[in-house]
Amino acid sequence: MTDPFFTTWNSTWSNQWTENQPNVQWNSTDNTQNSIDKIMSQQEQIQWKYKELKELLGNPELTDNQKEEIHDQMQKLSDLYSHNKATLATLTTNISWEKEIHVDKNVNTNDSKSKNFSFKKFMIWCGILLFLFLGWLVAIFYSLISNPNRLESFWIDGCTAVNLLQIFSIMFFWLLFVWWLWLFLVNLNKSIVSKNKRKAPFLIWTILSFLLMIIVAILLVTMLQKLSWLSETCGDLWSKQIVKSYAVVKNNKFKTTKILTSENPKLVAPINISFTFNSTAYKSNVAAKLWSVNVREIVLTCWNWDSIKLSENNVDFENTCFYTKKWTYQPEMFVNYTDSVWTEKTYPVSVDPINIGSEVVIASDKADVQALNSALLVWKNPVTLKFDSASVFKDYNLPYYIKWSSECNWNWDDEVAVEFQNKYLNEWIYDVCVYFPELWENVFTFPIRVEQWEVSSGFDVKYSVSLSTSNNSYNNPEMVQITQLPTTLTLQILSVSPDNPSTQKKLFIDWEQVPSQFSDPNIFKVTIDEDKDQEIILELSDVERQINTQKTIKVSINQATIIWTLLVSPETVWTSPFTVSMDASTTTLNDPNDEIVYFSRDFGDWIKNSNTSEAIITHTYEYDFVNENGVFYPSVVMRTKNWLTFTVTGTIISVKKPNTNISISLDEHPAQLATVWENVPMSISFDWMPKKIYWEFGDWDTQECDWRSCSETMHTYMKWWTYSIKARVEFDDKPALEWYINLQIR
Repeated sequence: MTDPFFTTWNSTWSNQWTENQPNVQWNSTDNTQNSIDKIMSQQEQIQWKYKELKELLGNPELTDNQKEEIHDQMQKLSDLYSHNKATLATLTTNISWEKEIHVDKNVNTNDSKSKNFSFKKFMIWCGILLFLFLGWLVAIFYSLISNPNRLESFWIDGCTAVNLLQIFSIMFFWLLFVWWLWLFLVNLNKSIVSKNKRKAPFLIWTILSFLLMIIVAILLVTMLQKLSWLSETCGDLWSKQIVKSYAVVKNNKFKTTKILTSENPKLVAPINISFTFNSTAYKSNVAAKLWSVNVREIVLTCWNWDSIKLSENNVDFENTCFYTKKWTYQPEMFVNYTDSVWTEKTYPVSVDPINIGSEVVIASDKADVQALNSALLVWKNPVTLKFDSASVFKDYNLPYYIKWSSECNWNWDDEVAVEFQNKYLNEWIYDVCVYFPELWENVFTFPIRVEQWEVSSGFDVKYSVSLSTSNNSYNNPEMVQITQLPTTLTLQILSVSPDNPSTQKKLFIDWEQVPSQFSDPNIFKVTIDEDKDQEIILELSDVERQINTQKTIKVSINQATIIWTLLVSPETVWTSPFTVSMDASTTTLNDPNDEIVYFSRDFGDWIKNSNTSEAIITHTYEYDFVNENGVFYPSVVMRTKNWLTFTVTGTIISVKKPNTNISISLDEHPAQLATVWENVPMSISFDWMPKKIYWEFGDWDTQECDWRSCSETMHTYMKWWTYSIKARVEFDDKPALEWYINLQIR
C-alpha cells in the first residue's frame, strides 16, 4: 500500500529542496561573515526539514521501503549538515552553540546547547547500581549462612534461621538466575537477527550474562549444600547438650553404625556406647565460666569403673563405654583445669543417664567372662560360650523371635533358640550379633576377645591416688607429695588386665601390709602421720598363671608453712541478695612461733575489707544487672606476726537473679531500638504498692516520684548511643527492687 501523503510530500519536498537550496560554495573572494550567514541559514533549513522527516517516519501506514527512503534522505541531510559544520570550522572557532544531528536507526538528536536527559546513561548507571546491590545481597547471604546465629538478636534460633535462609536463598538466586538467563537469550537472539546494527555489544552482553548465570548457579549450589549440612547438624550445633551418647550397633547388612540413645531407649547389654562432644555448647555453658583457667584434659567417667578422654579433634571421646549389665548408668564429664594460682581443680558436667533395660547373660565353660577395653575377655581357648536372652523377652515383653550370629559374618547361626552356644577355637576378637526383630530394626553387637592366658607376662594395672587434704586425684603416680599431717591416702585400682578370681591384690607401706576395704577389694586406705618419706607398694599376683607385678609409689613429706582453709556458708549458690559467712579461722600455721594477725578480703564485687583481725566475716552479694554477672571470686590475704603473707583463692560465689516480677517495658520499641529526638515511652510493672520510684535514663537524666505517678513515663535521647535504663522501686515493708534494660539510639 502506498501512502498518498508520503508520495505528495516526498515529491514536493524533493523539488522544493532542490530549487531552494542556497549556494554555499565558499571561496576566498567572498566576505567571511556573509558566507557564515548563508551557511547558518542553510543549517536552520536542514534542521526544519529533518524534523519534518522524523515526524513523517512515525506514520504507522508507511511501508518498509518508504521508511528506508525517508531514512536515506535524513542521512543526506545529516551529511550536508556535517559538511557545513566543517566549513564553519574553517571560518570561525566560536561555534560551541551549534546543534548536532546524528542519524541512526533509532533517529536520536542531541542538543549541545541545552543538555537533554540521557535515557541510555540512566539505564547504564541503574545497571551498575543494581549489580552492586546484588553483590551486597550475596555477601549478606553468605555471611548469614556462615553465621546463622547472628539472627538470634532478632529472636530467631539457629535451626529456624537455617530453614529461613534455605527458602530465601532458593528464591533469591533462582530469580537472579532467571534474570541472567533472560538477558542471555535476548542478547543472543539480537546478535543473530540484527542486520543493520553493530553486533559486538550484543555478543559482549551474551557472553557476560552467560558467565554471570554460571556464577549464580554455582553460588546457589554451594550455599544450598552448606545450608543442607547446617540443617542436618543444627541440632548439634545449637543444642545446649554438651555430651551425646550413641549406641554402637550394626545395620541389616552387618555394617557398624551409631544410633542416638535418646531415639530408642530400649537398649540391651552387653553394648558399647560412644560419646560425642558439642564444642559449641561447651563454649557457651562451661568455657564461659572457666575463661581464666588452663584446661588440662576433659574426661568422661562411664560409671562402670572406666573412664575415657576427649580426643584431640574435640569431637569424639577416644574410646567407648562398655556396659555388660542391666542398669541405669550415670556418666559424668569432668573438666580438669589449673586456675590462675596453679591449683589443679575439676569442674563436673552432667551427662544424660544411660538406661540399659535388659541384658544377654553370657557364661563360659572355663572361667568367668570379664569386661576389658570395650570387649568381653575370655581366657584360654578353645572355649564354649553360652548366650541366654530369656531376660530380654521378659523385660521388654517381646514375642519369642530372635536371630544369632556368632561372628557377624553375613550368616545367621540360629533363628529360633532363646539360648545359643558356640565354641571358639582360635585366639581372636569376635563380633557377636543378636537381632530382636520386634524390638529394634538394628542388630545388637558386642566384641568377645578370646586369648590364651600364657601370653601375659605381667599385669597391666591402672589406679588412682587421692589425699584427704586435697581435692585432686592422681592417676598412676610414681610419687605423691603431702603438705599436711595427718593425711589419709586412698588408692583405688581402676582396672587390671588380665584379671580373674585368682588374682590377688595387696598394698604395703614400708613393707607392712595394708588391708583393703571390706566393701570393695580394689580400694585401700592408709593414714600417714609421720614426718618422714615413705614407700607404698601395690602388688598383684596370680599363682595359677605365675604372674607377679609391683607398682611403687614414693611418698614425700613436705609440710607447707601454712594450711589455709576458707569456709563459705551456708551455700555458695543462692538468689540475690545473698549473704554469706566467710570463715578463715581453721587456717593453721606449722610454725609454732608465728600466728595470723590480719585478714584483708577482696569480695570480688569491687568491695574490699582491709587489715581486720576478724577471721569470720559476713558479706552480702547482689546480682550485677549492669554487667549481667552473678559470679564472684572472693580472696583473702592473711598476714602473720612475722610479716608473712598468704593469699587464699579458689572459692566461687554464684548469685542468681532475684525472684521478682519487676520489669521495664518499651511498649512501642520491643526491639529496644529508637531514633534520636524521638519520645520513647517506657513503663515499669511490679506486684506491690510502691513507696517511691526512681528512674535513671542512662544519659545523666533522672526522675523520681511517689507511689505510681511515674510508673509510665517518656524520655527523649539526643545522641546515638546504647543507653542502660535503670528503675528502682522502694516499698514500705519489702526490700527495694531494681531492674535494667538497654536501649539503642540510632
